[in-house]
Amino acid sequence: MKHVGIILAGGSGNRLKSVTQDKALLRIGAGAVISWSVVVFHQAGLFDELVIVHRNEEQKTKIKGELKQCLKESLPIKWVTGGARRQDSVMNALRMINDSEKVVFVHDSARPFITPQDLQNLSRAVSKTGAATMATKVTDTIKQADRTGDLENLQLEDLNRDTLYAMATPQVFKTKNLLEAYEQIEDLEKEVTDCVAAYQLEKRGVSLVLPQQNNFKITNPEDVELANFLIHTGSIQKVFELAYS
Repeated sequence: MKHVGIILAGGSGNRLKSVTQDKALLRIGAGAVISWSVVVFHQAGLFDELVIVHRNEEQKTKIKGELKQCLKESLPIKWVTGGARRQDSVMNALRMINDSEKVVFVHDSARPFITPQDLQNLSRAVSKTGAATMATKVTDTIKQADRTGDLENLQLEDLNRDTLYAMATPQVFKTKNLLEAYEQIEDLEKEVTDCVAAYQLEKRGVSLVLPQQNNFKITNPEDVELANFLIHTGSIQKVFELAYS
């Protein structure tokens, strides 16, 4: 199978404004957040090309500068401007892929700790079942409130955590199947927060792949502190030390 990776880097990152103006370019360890994902996609040895979704030309130029510092070998990269919503950005990227039979990995750059083994495991899973996603098992007790808004005097329903998984990325599909799913979402004027929701509009199955290490999403300032702590203590694969050694 031919593989292409879509890396989403155009998000606003509003909750990190006190730390950085651009989450994708925020430095953790030895490189920018987005560089971690790009290096690992390169290391996995699966991909013919990447599509990087950027916010504007200024950000694109800065990302290119970061990648020149960590990619010593050429990797074909296409660039596309993101849309107003995540689903618009994914659609823009999917339309850049020429071969509809390629397997597409859609990944949020805000999750920098993906590993080559994760990508290889996803590739094996999608070859068997047609769709796969990284996910983590929910370990907390989860309760569903009977309404939104105020937090007083709520009725709370217990959910069975044995069947609960937190969605992560990459999420992996055949390009043509995911594009058709998003086109249907557009026709129905629906909004979805991830690719799995779009794909499963037709009740199709998706395989879950558990990560090799904690690939949490960098969202808040404390996540930046945690990321740097894990890197410096050796709890996370140091991709920049492993690359091209």
